[in-house]
Amino acid sequence: MPSTPSLNPQVLGRAENAHRAILERILAPTAITYNHWVMLTITAGSVGAVERDELVGRAAGALKSENATVLGTLTDLNASGLLTEASDSG
Repeated sequence: MPSTPSLNPQVLGRAENAHRAILERILAPTAITYNHWVMLTITAGSVGAVERDELVGRAAGALKSENATVLGTLTDLNASGLLTEASDSG
């Protein structure tokens, strides 16, 4: 009887890469990139508003990316109207 493979970072990484490839194919005909998807998923899964610094930090960690790259993604999402930042003057 074959043994069930244990979950380890290598197995999880392979699964993540396979799912990302599928998701990127699905997103290809849209204006949404994988980075956009991750940021939208983070905000959609949050209760209430997410502070800008918290969103950038969480997205940078999830994407294993630099904050500057994530800030560019945030700018794109704001420009497209898919994500709106609340003003501080409220």
